Amino acid sequence: MRTDFIKGADGNLPLSKIALGCCDFGSRISEAEAFRQLDMYYDAGGRTLDTARIYAAWLPGGESASERTVGRWLTSRGRWGQVTVATKGGHPPLADMHVSRLSPDELERDLEDSLRALGTDCIDLYFLHRDDPSRPAGEIMDTLNRFVRAGKTRALGASNWSAARIQAANVWAEAAGMQPFSVSQIQWSLAVCRPEDFGDDTLKCMDRTEYAAYLDMGLPVMAYSSQAKGVLAKWIGGENPAGGFAQRLLRPENRERGTRLAALSRKTGISPAALSAAYITSQKLDGCAIVSASRPEQLAETLTASNLTLSEEQTRYLEGL
Repeated sequence: MRTDFIKGADGNLPLSKIALGCCDFGSRISEAEAFRQLDMYYDAGGRTLDTARIYAAWLPGGESASERTVGRWLTSRGRWGQVTVATKGGHPPLADMHVSRLSPDELERDLEDSLRALGTDCIDLYFLHRDDPSRPAGEIMDTLNRFVRAGKTRALGASNWSAARIQAANVWAEAAGMQPFSVSQIQWSLAVCRPEDFGDDTLKCMDRTEYAAYLDMGLPVMAYSSQAKGVLAKWIGGENPAGGFAQRLLRPENRERGTRLAALSRKTGISPAALSAAYITSQKLDGCAIVSASRPEQLAETLTASNLTLSEEQTRYLEGL
């Protein structure tokens, strides 16, 4: 599997072009099934796992279920130090996404909870799950760098931050001789999405302005929902998926992109799932596609894109350009 690297406090960390999203591990996906997927991913050369403290918190007793499952797999397989483990904290309470939880005390509690759940004393890559634009970027970076100096995380990431805020935070950190954000997570897929479609303006979705800013910064992006949760592939297969996510993508331009995805799949013999992942990993912007699957055969299909690079002509065709 193709792998890039991001800068950590004590050296470079591998960032696989396809990262395994572990959101449902230990909750909707049993631990035994999660272990099968983790083994399959690792055997295919994958070296980046994405989890978060908030994952499954919407289920009874679910908070940190994903982290606990990932930690048990790493320990049982002896994989600590062989993969980059990313987790996230600072998520607002689910009842109100506009309540900030980025104070030093809140972030420290989240980090310590994640360390305990994973069963480690150091996380490779620690993300803030949301931003609070009213809080000075320098104050936030100062808190995060206390964690770096304490040896509790090796690298820092921002999830659902605007590129402009990340740039401001990094300018401040670098001027102070501190560890900057090394990577960003943003919602990005072949399907066009907007925060207003989700009723959550704390989300960030890739658009042309953000894309250009990331290129200028030279900052890699980990794309979450990189396959649009399979919605385009289901449309291609004649399904009419229900649920909030599918309904939020229902617009003509996404239907058209699904049609072009189907046409390119027929022409190349490459599955829509693999093409969707490769759409992210083939961009001029250094992109990593976070993928997830409910069944091993779905993951196996996506992993066929591990070393696939689409031409610029193909990516532009998918976009209708």
